[in-house]
Amino acid sequence: MGPNGSNGAAGSTKVGCGTCGPRVGKLREEGIFKISDASWLDRDAKQLDASLEYCWYSWAKQTESMNAWTRYTFEWMLPGHGQRVKLPAETMSLQNCRVVLVRPQFAGNIGATARIMRNLGVPNLVLVAPLGDPLDPEARKLSTHGEEILHQARIVSELSDALADCVCAVGTSARIGGPVRRQSVVSPRAIMPRLTEALISAPAALVFGPEANGLTDAEVSRCHYLIHIPADASYPALNLAQAVAICLYELRCAWLRRTQPVLDSATLAPFADQERMFAHLREALEAIHFLYEPNGASLMHALRHLLGRAQPTPMEVDLLHGLARQIRWYADEHGPSNRG
Repeated sequence: MGPNGSNGAAGSTKVGCGTCGPRVGKLREEGIFKISDASWLDRDAKQLDASLEYCWYSWAKQTESMNAWTRYTFEWMLPGHGQRVKLPAETMSLQNCRVVLVRPQFAGNIGATARIMRNLGVPNLVLVAPLGDPLDPEARKLSTHGEEILHQARIVSELSDALADCVCAVGTSARIGGPVRRQSVVSPRAIMPRLTEALISAPAALVFGPEANGLTDAEVSRCHYLIHIPADASYPALNLAQAVAICLYELRCAWLRRTQPVLDSATLAPFADQERMFAHLREALEAIHFLYEPNGASLMHALRHLLGRAQPTPMEVDLLHGLARQIRWYADEHGPSNRG
């Protein structure tokens, strides 16, 4: 149903740019374009302003892996019959992230890297002067559903070729000493929000060195930041695919925090309700002599802090009232006055 409350008949779509319409139709045929009641776009396309802020096809492809079609809402900007569509301001996709392996030695590590990339939704692999063959049987065996990433991997001869169009490059190293490396050392978790910011508009890269010696100082100097994974000092060198997994996990967590709707936290119980609950608990605990002088006040103070840090919801306050009632019932039924 369109903005005017009507349903449109399917037809030719020409929205946003000269090539966009036919491709949107193709996306619909392939099952990618899945917005319910979106047929009005076809009928009303001719009435849409030609100066749309976004190309439908580009936006669709960027957000396809996020199932964004089912999560975003169109906002009609101009009064009257909708003429201009405002799409989400941030359509960042992890497809903009590039994993760069510099001179990887073992085909198995390349394959294992492709597997974790597939797991975490990062399909763009670049190999710089690889010694291992990404299509070697060992690589294919360890990729486990990541073979497409191996087949599509781009091979270049120099790191500069892999980073040419990137706006942010983040290297990785177990060694952080010396003037070159210590300038911009960060943890994976600390840098990923900045990397996701860069991914909104352009490619960015995570750069991993060869298994034996890692990135050289010259290669580190080409990166804006240097990730150091705080492993145990007695053996800080991680397997290549393990390092990729840690970094991509932190990247995906940062990306999810940015792109997924923020769920409202549960409403906290008002102060007055919490005070009534604490008074009820005090009476119950005094009835079973858990609270007794001279330690009763300090024990109750500790209990208040314990429950207060939990920031109880109204439902949880009711639960604690129920606990207090049950304690009082037990004390009344089995207290000294009821013993024969």
